[in-house]
Amino acid sequence: MPDTLTLTLLTSDGRRCARARQVDADAQAPHTLLPHVLELAQQNHLPGNDFETEVALADSGKVIYLLRCLV
Repeated sequence: MPDTLTLTLLTSDGRRCARARQVDADAQAPHTLLPHVLELAQQNHLPGNDFETEVALADSGKVIYLLRCLV
């Protein structure tokens, strides 16, 4: 059963991007989030891999991990 997760991008200098996204995905399978992360980065005009993604449970806001994009 998928979890509702909130994805928030963090720039290399630690700023949070204004646009965040909620997705329904398996919290135990972070690799499935990559398409959502890349699309969100494009919407926020972030180049390459100069960001991290904060992944939180949408219902509690608890951050469960940070993803670093290396593509």
